Amino acid sequence: MKKTLKKFAAVGLSLTSVMGLVACGSNSGNQDTTKATVDWANVQKPEQFTVMVDGTVVKETNGAQEFYKYLGDLTGLDIKWIRPEHSSYYDSVKNAFASGDIPDVVLLSSDYLANFASNGYLWDMTDAWNQSATKNSGRLIDQAEIIESGNMVAGPDGEKALYGFSPARGNGCCTYIKSSALTAAGYKPEEVASKTLSYDEYYKMLKDMKAASANQNFVISCSGS
Repeated sequence: MKKTLKKFAAVGLSLTSVMGLVACGSNSGNQDTTKATVDWANVQKPEQFTVMVDGTVVKETNGAQEFYKYLGDLTGLDIKWIRPEHSSYYDSVKNAFASGDIPDVVLLSSDYLANFASNGYLWDMTDAWNQSATKNSGRLIDQAEIIESGNMVAGPDGEKALYGFSPARGNGCCTYIKSSALTAAGYKPEEVASKTLSYDEYYKMLKDMKAASANQNFVISCSGS
């Protein structure tokens, strides 16, 4: 069994409640070791491990020293943080993977997660997660299983497995609408604001607003939330 497998059993699962990160391994082209039977209850935490993150995690100017110390106190983990200085975080990620000097845990976008997992760079944590105290604690909300399944991607063998966790579930797209546009289309803004629309209702409302607008190129302003 790879040394990394034992190491990440404690690492990856301890961090899931803190941020969405993935545990990394070497691209050996042979992932059979991740299928081995492991006594997860007796896996020992490493003395120290490395975590690579971008600027979205607390910076020095925003109290990083206090944040990381408190995180260490809470988890009992000795984390060595790698935070690239230059603007292109993913250049640093690609360089790290290309050099073979791969951090124990790394923050990845969904595209990089899927790519690295399919090429055998990431640890298959499915079994470890299923056996973990966190999953079996009874404290997880009902949506946890939906979020978990959404995090699964195809590995080297084409089978979907858990290679990482997202820091939060997606909130979709937020649509901002002028009250005057709603009124012109025959809607009461206060009623729309307090109602959860079905997709058909939402789509009809947008079409009604466009039809009621003098500007037939009327554009709804949307942004991620």
